[in-house]
Amino acid sequence: MASKLKILKGKISEWSKQIKSIRRARKDLLEESLRSWQIKEEGGPLTYTELEERKKAKEDLLVIFLQEEEYRRQRSRALWLKSGDGNSKFFHRTANSRRRQNLITSVMEGDFNMETKEDIENHIGNHFRSFFRKDSSWLPVWHDDSLPQLSEIQRLVLDAPFTEEVKTAVLAMEGDKAPGPGGFSVKFFQQF
Repeated sequence: MASKLKILKGKISEWSKQIKSIRRARKDLLEESLRSWQIKEEGGPLTYTELEERKKAKEDLLVIFLQEEEYRRQRSRALWLKSGDGNSKFFHRTANSRRRQNLITSVMEGDFNMETKEDIENHIGNHFRSFFRKDSSWLPVWHDDSLPQLSEIQRLVLDAPFTEEVKTAVLAMEGDKAPGPGGFSVKFFQQF
């Protein structure tokens, strides 16, 4: 399932870029259209049909603005932000500040400075692998008779299916919380 989600994430990312590009082009076209309606109106009154076309362009542009605002709100991952706050500069800053704050641009090991993504990933991976190597010198010695044993009933309870518990827990979570390691939000799993 993890590999399928990874493939899905890539396809969603491509699709999202296409949608943003189309939306940006549509927004530019609508803004230009509204400017031309304004210039035309300065020269004289608009006909009923022209007024309706201008009204439709304004409505379409408003929809795009609301979609962009919702996108920025979701990216900001700030739960206290609500739809309807049009301060896009603030949203953008909030959304990107955490990413910048958590970005590792270089790692120093003694006198050696690692700056490439590959070097940093290898160093961090090796660092944590060294922590989890089996070093039995510090482990306590256990005697089998000192460990408590599970009863048959306890074993059955532990072996029981737990799908409903997981489903209940996922549905109870806040949908806009930070995405998991696969990049999918809780809302994604709640809906699918």
